[in-house]
Amino acid sequence: MVAMRLRREKVKARGFLLTWRYPEFGTSTKRTTVSFYTQEGKTIWNIAGQLMGSVLLKDAVRLFGVTAFHLKPRVPATPLFFSGFERTRKLHEAVDRINNLFGEYSILRATMLLCTQHHWVISPSYGPHKSYPYRRSQN
Repeated sequence: MVAMRLRREKVKARGFLLTWRYPEFGTSTKRTTVSFYTQEGKTIWNIAGQLMGSVLLKDAVRLFGVTAFHLKPRVPATPLFFSGFERTRKLHEAVDRINNLFGEYSILRATMLLCTQHHWVISPSYGPHKSYPYRRSQN
Protein backbone atom coordinates (compact mmCIF):
# COMPACT_ATOMS: atom_id res chain seq x y z
CA MET A 1 0.00 0.00 0.00
CA VAL A 2 2.88 2.38 0.74
CA ALA A 3 4.44 1.71 -2.66
CA MET A 4 1.10 2.21 -4.40
CA ARG A 5 0.61 5.55 -2.66
CA LEU A 6 4.13 6.67 -3.57
CA ARG A 7 3.48 5.80 -7.21
CA ARG A 8 0.09 7.54 -7.15
CA GLU A 9 1.69 10.73 -5.81
CA LYS A 10 4.60 10.36 -8.29
CA VAL A 11 7.26 10.46 -5.58
CA LYS A 12 10.02 8.19 -4.32
CA ALA A 13 11.25 7.77 -0.74
CA ARG A 14 14.48 6.80 0.94
CA GLY A 15 13.40 6.96 4.58
CA PHE A 16 11.11 4.40 6.17
CA LEU A 17 9.50 4.19 9.60
CA LEU A 18 8.12 1.03 11.18
CA THR A 19 5.45 1.63 13.83
CA TRP A 20 3.93 -1.00 16.10
CA ARG A 21 1.28 -0.74 18.80
CA TYR A 22 0.78 -3.05 21.75
CA PRO A 23 -2.65 -4.11 23.10
CA GLU A 24 -2.51 -1.45 25.83
CA PHE A 25 -1.96 1.15 23.02
CA GLY A 26 1.70 1.82 23.79
CA THR A 27 3.34 2.73 20.47
CA SER A 28 6.97 2.28 19.39
CA THR A 29 8.83 3.14 16.20
CA LYS A 30 12.05 2.31 14.43
CA ARG A 31 13.31 4.16 11.38
CA THR A 32 15.99 3.92 8.74
CA THR A 33 17.26 5.88 5.78
CA VAL A 34 18.67 4.02 2.79
CA SER A 35 21.13 5.37 0.21
CA PHE A 36 18.67 5.24 -2.71
CA TYR A 37 15.15 6.42 -3.49
CA THR A 38 12.48 3.82 -4.25
CA GLN A 39 8.79 3.29 -4.81
CA GLU A 40 9.12 -0.47 -5.37
CA GLY A 41 6.90 -2.53 -3.05
CA LYS A 42 9.25 -5.50 -2.68
CA THR A 43 12.14 -3.21 -1.74
CA ILE A 44 10.00 -1.42 0.86
CA TRP A 45 8.81 -4.81 2.19
CA ASN A 46 12.45 -5.94 2.57
CA ILE A 47 13.43 -2.70 4.34
CA ALA A 48 10.48 -3.06 6.74
CA GLY A 49 11.47 -6.70 7.31
CA GLN A 50 15.03 -5.65 8.22
CA LEU A 51 13.66 -3.10 10.67
CA MET A 52 11.34 -5.73 12.14
CA GLY A 53 14.25 -8.16 12.47
CA SER A 54 16.06 -5.69 14.72
CA VAL A 55 13.09 -5.30 17.09
CA LEU A 56 12.52 -7.40 20.20
CA LEU A 57 8.78 -7.39 20.86
CA LYS A 58 7.72 -7.50 24.50
CA ASP A 59 4.12 -8.61 23.86
CA ALA A 60 1.59 -9.36 21.16
CA VAL A 61 1.10 -6.52 18.70
CA ARG A 62 -2.22 -5.05 17.58
CA LEU A 63 -0.89 -2.88 14.73
CA PHE A 64 2.06 -2.60 12.38
CA GLY A 65 2.52 0.30 10.00
CA VAL A 66 5.12 1.48 7.51
CA THR A 67 5.60 5.15 6.70
CA ALA A 68 7.76 6.61 3.94
CA PHE A 69 9.65 9.89 4.33
CA HIS A 70 12.53 11.81 2.68
CA LEU A 71 10.41 12.11 -0.47
CA LYS A 72 11.42 13.47 -3.86
CA PRO A 73 9.54 13.70 -7.15
CA ARG A 74 9.90 10.72 -9.45
CA VAL A 75 11.81 11.59 -12.61
CA PRO A 76 10.80 9.34 -15.52
CA ALA A 77 13.63 7.08 -16.66
CA THR A 78 14.93 7.25 -20.21
CA PRO A 79 13.57 4.08 -21.87
CA LEU A 80 16.70 3.70 -24.03
CA PHE A 81 18.88 2.99 -20.98
CA PHE A 82 16.39 1.77 -18.39
CA SER A 83 14.11 -0.64 -20.26
CA GLY A 84 13.98 -3.04 -17.28
CA PHE A 85 12.88 -0.22 -14.99
CA GLU A 86 10.28 0.90 -17.53
CA ARG A 87 8.83 -2.63 -17.66
CA THR A 88 8.65 -2.78 -13.85
CA ARG A 89 7.00 0.66 -13.74
CA LYS A 90 4.36 -0.46 -16.26
CA LEU A 91 3.73 -3.63 -14.23
CA HIS A 92 3.20 -1.61 -11.04
CA GLU A 93 0.89 0.82 -12.83
CA ALA A 94 -1.21 -2.10 -14.14
CA VAL A 95 -1.43 -3.68 -10.66
CA ASP A 96 -2.40 -0.30 -9.16
CA ARG A 97 -5.14 0.18 -11.78
CA ILE A 98 -6.57 -3.30 -11.08
CA ASN A 99 -6.55 -2.71 -7.31
CA ASN A 100 -8.13 0.73 -7.72
CA LEU A 101 -10.86 -0.70 -9.93
CA PHE A 102 -11.66 -3.92 -8.04
CA GLY A 103 -10.53 -3.10 -4.49
CA GLU A 104 -7.29 -3.34 -2.51
CA TYR A 105 -5.43 -6.63 -2.84
CA SER A 106 -7.54 -7.86 -5.76
CA ILE A 107 -4.16 -8.71 -7.23
CA LEU A 108 -0.98 -9.10 -5.21
CA ARG A 109 2.30 -10.99 -5.11
CA ALA A 110 1.90 -14.67 -4.27
CA THR A 111 4.52 -14.27 -1.53
CA MET A 112 1.98 -12.20 0.42
CA LEU A 113 -0.05 -15.38 0.83
CA LEU A 114 2.80 -16.93 2.82
CA CYS A 115 1.63 -14.85 5.81
CA THR A 116 -1.26 -17.30 6.18
CA GLN A 117 1.12 -20.14 7.10
CA HIS A 118 1.20 -18.83 10.65
CA HIS A 119 -2.08 -18.97 12.53
CA TRP A 120 -1.20 -15.83 14.53
CA VAL A 121 -0.63 -13.67 11.43
CA ILE A 122 -3.42 -12.12 9.41
CA SER A 123 -2.31 -11.53 5.85
CA PRO A 124 -2.34 -7.93 4.59
CA SER A 125 -5.01 -9.01 2.11
CA TYR A 126 -7.34 -9.99 4.95
CA GLY A 127 -10.25 -7.73 5.74
CA PRO A 128 -13.16 -8.53 8.07
CA HIS A 129 -15.56 -7.63 5.26
CA LYS A 130 -13.90 -10.10 2.85
CA SER A 131 -13.91 -13.86 2.77
CA TYR A 132 -10.59 -15.51 3.54
CA PRO A 133 -10.59 -18.43 1.07
CA TYR A 134 -6.92 -19.39 1.26
CA ARG A 135 -6.76 -19.78 5.04
CA ARG A 136 -6.26 -23.36 6.14
CA SER A 137 -9.17 -24.70 8.10
CA GLN A 138 -8.57 -25.76 11.69
CA ASN A 139 -10.57 -29.01 11.33
